[in-house]
Parts: sequence; structure tokens; C-alpha cells
Amino acid sequence: MTKKRKRYPDLNQKLERPWCYYCERDFDDLKILISHQKAKHFKCDRCGRRLNTAGGLSVHMNQVHKENLTHVENANPGRQGLEIEIFGMEGVPAEIIDQHNQQVTQAHFQEEQERARLTGNPVRGEFTNGTAPPNKRKKVNETLEEIQARAEQYREDRKNGILPVQPMDVVDPTPPASIAQQQQQFYPPPPFSHSSSAAPNGSALPPRSHAVDAIQSSIDDLIAGAAKEAPPAAEKKEKSKKDKNMRLIFNDDHFSPEEKMARLDKYVQYVRV
Repeated sequence: MTKKRKRYPDLNQKLERPWCYYCERDFDDLKILISHQKAKHFKCDRCGRRLNTAGGLSVHMNQVHKENLTHVENANPGRQGLEIEIFGMEGVPAEIIDQHNQQVTQAHFQEEQERARLTGNPVRGEFTNGTAPPNKRKKVNETLEEIQARAEQYREDRKNGILPVQPMDVVDPTPPASIAQQQQQFYPPPPFSHSSSAAPNGSALPPRSHAVDAIQSSIDDLIAGAAKEAPPAAEKKEKSKKDKNMRLIFNDDHFSPEEKMARLDKYVQYVRV
């Protein structure tokens, strides 16, 4: 079974495909190429026999039909001669292979340019081999100590309610005062209380810190409540396992379950009446 051919194969895939020396047609694999040559170029027009090479067809025509083969059928101009023995890709001259590769390469880039013109997409492989546009984002090289210091500073800022400002590409950045006003609108300070107005070290906490602590506390309460309500997975599995293995055993050899049920008072009273 042959592989499914891609709709837009790249240049290397096109160059790797086997092709016929006589008609420049390419194929999925070498087996199909050989079958093509036997059917189109090495087939006897008298008896329909298919030979492996043009030389074998010439011998067959001479010995069986007493005729001389003068050229190869269905071949391109300049490729009809019998002096070159071709079987599949074997016997193809090196200069012919180079010429074929140049033609495939030229046709490939012409197809890429035409597809880019019709679709508006960039040409595939245009920004490779060092021709890619420079990356606008600068590469940051930090040591382990610098990374640890930056992480410690981030934890300290988060503890104090200071969130890092995300970099944004804007033409007219908002002044810091406006940013502070907008943050106060989205994070209004909680009501004043003596128990939460001061930090452990005695300094007053900023209003934003109260809002962050309140949100974090609410999230923790929701997670804890969900964990209490959800039954453990092991308990569910054990319960279902017990239900499957449970069975009833009746060990009375003299009376059946129906007979014992018939002797109950609620059934006997109807019989007596």
C-alpha cells in the first residue's frame, strides 16, 4: 500500500520521487515506475508482451516477429534511442538526473509563488536559513541568583498587595496616577476595622492588600467546602465492590422460601377466615 501523497509536498519530497527517463513522469514508488515502463515503453505492439528494458523488447521483436525495433514508444523527443539501457531508475545518466532536479526545483518555486499570490500567505520557507525577521522581544539571560532574587521580590510584593504590571505596547501610556485610580475602582477598600488595619510589624496595610486577602480567603473556603462534600474515592470504590460481592444464602432443606412465606401470619389469617 502506497503512502498518501500530500497536497502540497515540499521540495525534498518532490526530488525523492522516482521518475521515468523516457517521459519525465514521477511516481509514488519504484514498483509503480517499473510497471509504467513495461506498459508504456517496453510493450510489444504485435503480441502485447511486456519486457523489462528496451533492449529486451528489441531482442523479442527480432527473434519472435523478425522485425527490428527502431525507437522507444511514447518517449519524449531525444529520449527515444535504444543505446541507453534503462530499468526503473537504473542506467539514467548523471547529467540527465541533474537536469531533472533543476526543472523540478524551478517548477516548485514557481508554484509556491503562484499559490502565495492567490492565497495572500507568505511563501513557504521564505524566512528560513537566517532570513527570518529579527525578534522584537529581547532575550533575557539571568543567573540563578538573579532569578531567586526576583522570585523573592515577587513573593514580597504579592504579600504586600503589589501586583506586577504587565508590559503593554501602547502609544500613549496611562500615567501612574490614573492607574492607581482605576485599581481603586476595581478593588474598593473594605470597611475599616481595628483587627485588620495594621500589619504584623505594626505598619498599616494598603487597601489593595485587604481585597486580595478577602478574595484568597473566599477561594480557600470554597475549596474546603467542596472537599468536605465530596465522598472519598476509596469509599465509593469499596462500597460498589461490596454490593457486587453480596449474595443471599437459604439453608433450609425441608421448606422452600415460598412455603415459609406462606406460613406468615399476614397470609395465614386469610386462609382461616
